[in-house]
Amino acid sequence: HAHIQMARELGMNPRKFGSLDNQRQERWKAPLPDFIESLYFDRFNKDNPDSVVSIEEIAKTRLGKKEQKRHARIEVADAGKPTTGANAQRVAQVQPVGAAINLPSAFLEALRRWGADDGHIDAIGIVGSYATGTATEGSDVDVVALTSKPKALLSRKGWSARFGEVLAIETEEWGAITSLRVWYQNGLEVEFGIGRPSWASVPPDEGTAQVVRDGLKIIYDPGHLLSRLSKHVTGAA
Repeated sequence: HAHIQMARELGMNPRKFGSLDNQRQERWKAPLPDFIESLYFDRFNKDNPDSVVSIEEIAKTRLGKKEQKRHARIEVADAGKPTTGANAQRVAQVQPVGAAINLPSAFLEALRRWGADDGHIDAIGIVGSYATGTATEGSDVDVVALTSKPKALLSRKGWSARFGEVLAIETEEWGAITSLRVWYQNGLEVEFGIGRPSWASVPPDEGTAQVVRDGLKIIYDPGHLLSRLSKHVTGAA
């Protein structure tokens, strides 16, 4: 449990551990637990998380969130609201199980405008399944927003209403990134990861690099922070 949580706080995806846990083939590599511990100490200057949440507890919490999300969608559908204006941001009204879905262009444009309108946001990107086109009905939207004033952005949460009517907000600490998870009336669940521009420094730490490898879609990047990071990690020209 501890190593899984440490990896998540570093921004690593535990599902990718199989490709990293290969010290038997590449003997110069440290065992994966030692590698994670080393990265964790370098980032946070401590050996272990302050508290460890079990996988079972995480699963239980996520199941409750998905149920809340499902009920929100049913309520919207029963209300018979037209899919215009704010409702145009709905991910999908009815989706076959396992079908890949895309984010509405209205949501992407709202993200871009948010970056342009807020004078302290340096870059915005989408990571994870929505960046790679593999998101399904149960997927949440993972947004990374880099700013020189993260505390200000986290304290004044009114900007979250740009993307729809807010049902609930939950803050989660993940080390260099503080997550603001927002549930919307239209059924959308968005995790806004708020961090400093240094998160995109080149060369990145392994946690950040893994996030980029898992998928990055750049939305707003006037200073080329994310594009430079992506090129460094992926080797793209």
